[in-house]
Amino acid sequence: MKTTTCLKLLFLLIFGLLLNLNAYAQKEANNWFFGENAGLSFNSNPPQVLTNGQAWGQWGHASMSDAAGNLLFYSAGFLGNQQPSLFDRQHLGMSNGFGFGLVPANSIFVPWPGQPQKYFNFYRYESGGSPTQPAQLFQAYSVIDLALNSGFGDVTTTKNAFIHNSDALEVIGVQHRNNRDFWVIYHSESTNIFKSFLISPVGVDLVPIVSTPTFTPGASTGLNSIKISPDGKTIAMLIGNPIATIELLNFDASNGTVTYKGSLPDSTVQGIEFSPDGSILYATRTVPVGTSLSYFQLKQYDLGAGTASAIFNSAATVYQSQTAFSASNGLSLQVGPDGKIYSTVGFTQGSTGQPIFGSGTRYLSVINRPNLKGTASRFVPNMIDLDVNNTGLVDAGDILPTFIQSYFYRPKITMQQTCFGDTAFFALGNPAYVDSVEWNFGDPASGVHNTSTLFNPKHFYATPGPKQVQAIVHFNFDSDTLRQTVYIPATIVKPSLGNDTTLCLGDTLRLNAYQPGTSYGWQDSINTDSVYVVTRPGTYWVSVSNGCGTLGDTIVVRFDSPLSLTLPSDTTLCPGETLSLSVNASGGNLLWSDSTLAATFTVTKPGTYWAELSNACGSWRDSITVNYRPIVSNNWLPKDTVLCSTEPFEIRGNHPAALSYSWQDGSTAPVFSAAASGIYWLEITTACTTVRDSIQITLNKLPEARFKDTTICNGDSYTLTAPKALSYRWNTGATSQSITIAKAGNYHVKLETVKGCFFSDSLEVKTERCFKTAFIPNIVTPNNDELNDRFGPKGLEAGQYELSIYNRWGSLIYQQQNYQDQWPDKKLSDGTYYYLLRNQQSGKTYKGWVEVAK
Repeated sequence: MKTTTCLKLLFLLIFGLLLNLNAYAQKEANNWFFGENAGLSFNSNPPQVLTNGQAWGQWGHASMSDAAGNLLFYSAGFLGNQQPSLFDRQHLGMSNGFGFGLVPANSIFVPWPGQPQKYFNFYRYESGGSPTQPAQLFQAYSVIDLALNSGFGDVTTTKNAFIHNSDALEVIGVQHRNNRDFWVIYHSESTNIFKSFLISPVGVDLVPIVSTPTFTPGASTGLNSIKISPDGKTIAMLIGNPIATIELLNFDASNGTVTYKGSLPDSTVQGIEFSPDGSILYATRTVPVGTSLSYFQLKQYDLGAGTASAIFNSAATVYQSQTAFSASNGLSLQVGPDGKIYSTVGFTQGSTGQPIFGSGTRYLSVINRPNLKGTASRFVPNMIDLDVNNTGLVDAGDILPTFIQSYFYRPKITMQQTCFGDTAFFALGNPAYVDSVEWNFGDPASGVHNTSTLFNPKHFYATPGPKQVQAIVHFNFDSDTLRQTVYIPATIVKPSLGNDTTLCLGDTLRLNAYQPGTSYGWQDSINTDSVYVVTRPGTYWVSVSNGCGTLGDTIVVRFDSPLSLTLPSDTTLCPGETLSLSVNASGGNLLWSDSTLAATFTVTKPGTYWAELSNACGSWRDSITVNYRPIVSNNWLPKDTVLCSTEPFEIRGNHPAALSYSWQDGSTAPVFSAAASGIYWLEITTACTTVRDSIQITLNKLPEARFKDTTICNGDSYTLTAPKALSYRWNTGATSQSITIAKAGNYHVKLETVKGCFFSDSLEVKTERCFKTAFIPNIVTPNNDELNDRFGPKGLEAGQYELSIYNRWGSLIYQQQNYQDQWPDKKLSDGTYYYLLRNQQSGKTYKGWVEVAK
């Protein structure tokens, strides 16, 4: 029974959320793509590194998933007006996903309430400008519709829509207090002006809520300089460059107004973020050492301390690097769906071997329990390696993706009570956005008093002992069940020496059983103090007594020795091969990189695998990188080719995995010259296999016939006939194989000989006066004035003529079997000459004299 000497105990039992955070249906922020080729998926715990994204750049990243955590689309960063910035869930650039300006700034995706297929993308737009066209700078938005592009989504015609003129680099977003709408909030650089735009079922309200909180404006420190807490109550903002002041402001998510809370004078702050419960503000800082080096520092501010001055005085250093580094920009912080805070700060070696930290590394550092104060928050540097394939092409960038911060909202149970017989007081530690709550105090004996719908209920337990408290919280059109075990002590509290444990040789363990107003008895029957120091293995117990009773506890303590662990060297396997790794785990606990515990591990795919052997003396880890040679497909040769030529075709069969080549004719060069139509094949031998591919080459011979320039008689017609082909196109517009012409000019035709092969030809047609009866000149004047320069009979009957020329002494001086107006063909003396012109087909002859006069 309870006595008056029983000292009342005050418990503050805060267990956080005992449920798996993945129980939440809202997973809109579960896929991150950022930096250069970096990505994370929070659909598993721990988050999985993604290597298939298209992110490229140091900022401007945002992503959107559905409520089940399936990727919908993301921003790859600001790459310029001509490159796609928005990518669908297939990681393909949206056809209208480019041209969003050139400004390095963040962006954010906001669902369109009531239209589940549509989303808004908010960002700052700036055109490049030109000597004749000044640059444009304004806040803008575009609409993305998932119904477009066969259900993969695309930007609609609402693109780069104007919101307002502002030089704000960043935009933040949070849910409206009605749990349906959203607020998009801008702060104008170098002013104290805030503009909150409401996003509702009717779209974007372009008339903002304007607030001018009373603080001294200053130049922004740049990107990553403004954050809003997940509960939508507090805004933190960095101003002043390079000396930063953290300005704290209140935000009312029901009406969009911003009011001033106070300043936290600080310096060299680069990144800020709120804990998921909104109780702590984190800041990343650089502490200069000399002129070029700095320490990295992570600080906490307790937002529950009260005034701004009290909050500033609550500052605690969570982590400071032990080595001075060369600091880089972009010490970004972003809370994640798993309730942890991720940072782009990574510690690595620079190209010159000098240690550096900051952006541009392959690592993310993590605050694992950000709702806890001090080192209990457990900051782990370089916790996540983003370049799991060691490509050297991945880094975290400057700024992590931007999200609606409400996606990370998490309520929790708190309880304050004394001993059995007193009243226990319950509350929701973070009730923002909570519409209602249903309590069950785990005390059926109390009857109708076992439940409540108050936000801050109290309960008088009918019986002592452990109780399972449950709170069903309704928020954001969703609900969640929170469970927490509390203990209602009757009289004395059972001491706890902890679980059986193992120490390392040389270590000690301090057992503490202290309770006010009690006495102690230990296993050695000598020590009566509340503390016992263990220095060797054994079983230890204690009994704790007071006027209400006696309770005890037992612990077994063992001691371990240091171990060692070595895995084989890195290796490369062929497709389908496996590699068995084994570790002697005697004396320790073995853990593989996939969280399995067996003594052997079988590698079946590429990656970096590690084994960790641990005991009380520490942990020993070794890793092995296993690469797989790529599967060589049988389609690396060019596609079957049809050529409009008889020239040999050079087939390039180069393959990066080939060790040797063998063509169908036995040649072994990687390139083959195909001189004739046919099927050609190539076999390559790699380190793992031999693969054959083939290609069909068709060489199409072009027509050999060519038009020749010709002359026709005035008034006559002439028929031009092209070589046989699939189609014809004359410059006269005709499309037939033949055309008839009757006047001088240039005629050309373009014809398709076979599918895809085109050929052109042309000729010049001249006209001249033609004689109807024979005309044989009796004088020639070979002075190259193009008048009577040659002996040219006209009007002769058709046929081939032979011309013989004699001088006045009867000697033959010229003879041509097929005469074509070629005489005189050399210089002749003036005088009279005699001709004989004979038709070789009919035998008809013409003879006479002709005078040569120059």
